[in-house]
Amino acid sequence: IRNLALLYSKIGQYDSALYFFRKRYNANPNDISNLSFMLNNFSKLQLNDSMLVYAKKLEMLKTDNPATFAEIADAFLDMGDFKKAISFYFKALAIKPSPDIYNNLAIAYEGEDKNDEAKKYYKMAVALQPDYSTSLRNLAILYNKTAKYDTSLFYYKKLYAISSTEVSNLSGLAKLFLKLN
Repeated sequence: IRNLALLYSKIGQYDSALYFFRKRYNANPNDISNLSFMLNNFSKLQLNDSMLVYAKKLEMLKTDNPATFAEIADAFLDMGDFKKAISFYFKALAIKPSPDIYNNLAIAYEGEDKNDEAKKYYKMAVALQPDYSTSLRNLAILYNKTAKYDTSLFYYKKLYAISSTEVSNLSGLAKLFLKLN
């Protein structure tokens, strides 16, 4: 049943995937991975109410796995519910900090137009992993967006040092140079 659910999810047939995930849930309501997959499919279908129900069920399982809370947060982030996403990212970070979680927390803060908070958490991601290009790129873009071009250039240069051939790094750097000249 799990493989059918995963297959349907992979090919974008989320209703069919949920049918099989629900069958699996009824057989074992304490299966954390199944609940996580269900959340992801509810998110894809924008079924916010159902997602909330299963997010609460997942949270009640008292997991100590940060990935579980991060998956819940990611689903809320995908739905644009930034406050709930932020709440679950903090739960994940309380268990174990990770650059990915800090980065996604920053994205949620950007979604709420809290750019200073976003910068803070992008920087925390980079502090954990100095070559974490995703947060470096997001910092460069955010500083560019807020007209802090010198700081944006600083982060683009860091990106360029990590990967001088990645097109998105070169493209962002070129656009910034055009603004500065």
